[in-house]
Amino acid sequence: MLHVVTSMSIGGIQTYLLNVLQHYDRARFHMDVCYTGATPGCHEREVLARASRLIPCRYSNALVPFVWRLARILAEGRYDAVCDFTGDFAAGSMWAGRLAGVPARIAFYRSSGIQFRPTFARRSVARCLHRRLIIAGNISTLPEERAFFDQEVAPRIDGTLVSYVGPVDDARKDALLGGAAAMLLPIEWEEPFPVVLPESLLCGTPVISFRRGGVPEGIAHGQTGFICDTVDDMCAAVSRLGGLSRAECRAEAERRFSDRAITQEYEGLYQRLLDSGGPRG
Repeated sequence: MLHVVTSMSIGGIQTYLLNVLQHYDRARFHMDVCYTGATPGCHEREVLARASRLIPCRYSNALVPFVWRLARILAEGRYDAVCDFTGDFAAGSMWAGRLAGVPARIAFYRSSGIQFRPTFARRSVARCLHRRLIIAGNISTLPEERAFFDQEVAPRIDGTLVSYVGPVDDARKDALLGGAAAMLLPIEWEEPFPVVLPESLLCGTPVISFRRGGVPEGIAHGQTGFICDTVDDMCAAVSRLGGLSRAECRAEAERRFSDRAITQEYEGLYQRLLDSGGPRG
């Protein structure tokens, strides 16, 4: 199995993949990681410690050469399947798989959008309820998204009601999530499944989100959070947080999203890929 990522740097997808590499059944599968960025990322040592190779396949704004390079890697490595986590280059992995005769699985496909636009909803909830809002994460390097942050978000960060703490590592993320009353997730695109959702629940923190993408699959409404359609719904949901059990959020997340649970689910998926008629193995 070859996993295709942009890099093994800090991020939810990377943390998930490291956990799968830690726990998968090595007697049944072999997993390598292919990165499309300039460097393998800060988790290079952890990947190599899990008996997996890190293979470069640089994408430099030219899809066709990338497809041929990846197809050659798949063929020469005699991989049984390819799993793409890049989002941006998912189509390339699909075509490379076809060229190499290898089944492909796309973890998610990301369409372009404004990264910080959901901050409008978060800020509205914070001001409506006079509850402190903490925003964490990187600022997009895309010009239009950076301009949106500078013009629409930054002027409203007052350090009191609304704070921006910048990018955080896993330990800091866990501390922020564990200390929060709730995670607000007002996504505005059909995201297949936000990794921050199980991360929040595993910290015992309920999630309040818009009804988009795969969110309804991850939240038990009224039990581990609330699924909303408007900002007013979100405000009302915050007032109902007292009726939720943080211990129940944690228990349900462990049942569905723990390292072992996710690894077993993916092993089942990989086996189905192998059984679907792939030409190798």
